[in-house]
Amino acid sequence: IYQKIKKNMNLSLNFKKECKKVQKQIHNLTHGKNKLSLEQINQNIDKIKEKLSNKKYLFLQEILGPTLHHEQSILTPLYLKDIKDESDKQNKLFAWVYAHEALMENIIELLEVQDKRLKIAILPLQDFLEKKKAL
Repeated sequence: IYQKIKKNMNLSLNFKKECKKVQKQIHNLTHGKNKLSLEQINQNIDKIKEKLSNKKYLFLQEILGPTLHHEQSILTPLYLKDIKDESDKQNKLFAWVYAHEALMENIIELLEVQDKRLKIAILPLQDFLEKKKAL
């Protein structure tokens, strides 16, 4: 069980890094320092969402599930908004990408809290396993 916890902590850390990268991309876009197009950033957001639905990251659903559900309910009206022309399409895409900045921030914060708690909680198990020479 110790190895599984450590593995999940590493997966969580890598996932958090990816979220920070996308958050920075969104921040740069909204502050006029865009290095990537809206479409590229949107694809990066989609990759993160796809990764969350991957079986390997199922453990993250426990901590992120309620937040993801809440954020998706906020994003739904934007997703369903009608597009009349290319300008509407670009405005909708910008609003969609911008709205995900808060989602990335929430994910990062929750993963940081989880990591801190797990590091504290795992210490007694680690000590026990070291005494038994199982590590």
